[in-house]
Amino acid sequence: MSGAKRPTPSSSAARANARDVSGTVAEIIADVRQNGDAALMKYNARFDGAEGVALEVTPAELDAAYAAVDPELIRVMDSEIA
Repeated sequence: MSGAKRPTPSSSAARANARDVSGTVAEIIADVRQNGDAALMKYNARFDGAEGVALEVTPAELDAAYAAVDPELIRVMDSEIA
């Protein structure tokens, strides 16, 4: 079955999935705004399986992350935050 094409979701199914994801993201953001680091720790454990690890990012880690991301993506994200 290696050559078989996977069925693609219909555009209405894709839109429904995007709404579900957007709703989930909005809930996470609201939780983090309300509960701060406690919420971050909860999601870190839930999504990354990491419990009790530091949330602080070192300046070197931040520089490396920015260097690894397309500058256009950073520009778009910055414009959405503003």
